[in-house]
Amino acid sequence: MQAKQQNYSLNGLFLITAVLMVGYGAVFTLLAEIRDQFGFSETGIGLIGGVAFVAGFVAQMGVGKPVDLGYGKLVLRFGMLLALVGVGWMIVADSLPEWLVSRALFGFGSGCVRPAVRRLVMTVEPAQAGRNVGRLSAYEMSGFLLGPIIASVLTALFNMQATFVILALLLVAMTPLVIRAEIPGAANPELDGIYLRLLKKKPMQSSLATGIAFYITVGVFEAIWAVFLADKGASQMFIGLTMSLFALPMVF
Repeated sequence: MQAKQQNYSLNGLFLITAVLMVGYGAVFTLLAEIRDQFGFSETGIGLIGGVAFVAGFVAQMGVGKPVDLGYGKLVLRFGMLLALVGVGWMIVADSLPEWLVSRALFGFGSGCVRPAVRRLVMTVEPAQAGRNVGRLSAYEMSGFLLGPIIASVLTALFNMQATFVILALLLVAMTPLVIRAEIPGAANPELDGIYLRLLKKKPMQSSLATGIAFYITVGVFEAIWAVFLADKGASQMFIGLTMSLFALPMVF
């Protein structure tokens, strides 16, 4: 019974991460629309695209220790609340500072959710940790892939703000999953100096270098693609489709 409950929580958290990644993919697809609607400069658009990742990085570095100490459920709830506030603010944001703050809140909230989810993934079935981490990554990239399509369709049918209304509703719908989730802490967490010890290991250095190279590629492409195609006269639907096709191989 307990294993069944844990699997339910795991699948629910996979779904939550997918929804959050929809938010990342949607904004990148709408960068040209945001620029044209509010008159932001290319620099401002680049900041809007990147600030969520910076905030997410800071969050993940900061909340990892509390998650290991047993506060994973609290961190998860706090992250979801911040993400929801950020998305809600995007619905009404009409200035560059508002967009930057709302995106930062969304990124920080998402960054809080990910360590909590990964903690459960690594502990619920230790013998299948690799398989579950792979599933989590697939869910994340699937959400990132669907984001551009969802944003493009909603913008074409209604307006840009409709994308964030739907995303906010999806996050609200995830509330029961967040409430039921149980994130176990470590029995004897060894946290002092852990980052420095890990960074001394060659496999960790290689993994970090690979991750940095991968996300630099993603970041550069996502930040300029929508604006570039829009300036060439492409439709929002075409922009969304090409961005989803770019992300498709990452799922595998």
